[in-house]
Formats: sequence, structure tokens, C-alpha cells
Amino acid sequence: MIRPLPSLASLTALLLAACQGTPTPAQVAADAAALAHGVGEIAQNLASLHDLSPALAATIETASGDAAAAAQALATAETANATKTLALRLTGDVSAVVSALAALPDLPKPVSEVLMAAEVLLPVFETEAGLTPPAAAAPGEMSPEAARRILEGGHG
Repeated sequence: MIRPLPSLASLTALLLAACQGTPTPAQVAADAAALAHGVGEIAQNLASLHDLSPALAATIETASGDAAAAAQALATAETANATKTLALRLTGDVSAVVSALAALPDLPKPVSEVLMAAEVLLPVFETEAGLTPPAAAAPGEMSPEAARRILEGGHG
């Protein structure tokens, strides 16, 4: 059973604190894969989302496919510029899915948990990939590992 999730502010702060060290390319690639997997799971389960217009479904499916391609390419990126370009593409795709679903009422619990985990891990990923500087952290309730497990399809 999946636990209720804490506030977004506390989650983001905790996750950003975890990025104070220098991430390895493997960690950047793993977080990219986790984010892509999470939005992919949402795209595969669109039938469970009520009140979803065909246009929003198409947006989610397109963004999910592009996120998977960006994550796969990021895993073999050889330069910092390539990593940043692919990371920007991935963050845009994940943000598109989160934004598309943000206004829908009564999302199924697994979908809302994946969205929350994506919102939590996205700033961490952006810092790891060199898109944003590390931020000061405040105490939180979810660890980066818990967010990764949710996005990868495990339990938090």
C-alpha cells in the first residue's frame, strides 16, 4: 500500500538538499529514466482517467514517448551540452504531462502519486543535469529514493 504524500514544498526542499553533492552521469541517467517511466505509466493508463479530452490524451502520449526517447539518449550523452539539451527536452515533456493533468479532479491515487513524485524529482534532476543551481533545503518527508521508487513503479 502506498502512503499519503507530504506537501510539495517540503518534498522539493528535501530532494534539492540531496543534490548538494556532485551527481554522477549514471545518477542523472537513472533519474531521467525514472521520470520517463513515471509519465509512461500514466500514458499507458489513460483509460483510468475520467474527464480526459482526446487533446489532453494526445498531449500526454506524445510527451511520454518523447520523454522516453530523451531519457534513452541522455543515458549515452557524451558532452555536458548534449546532457543539458536532452535534460531540457525531458523536463519539458514531464512538465507537459504534469500540467495537462493538474486541472483534472479526482485523479486515481496511483496517478496522483506519480505526478507528485515527478514534481518532486524534477527539480533534483534539473540540478543534477546542470540546468539549475542547487537550492538550500528544508526538512521534508519524502526522500529522493522514495520519489524514484514511485516513478519506477515501486512503492514509496
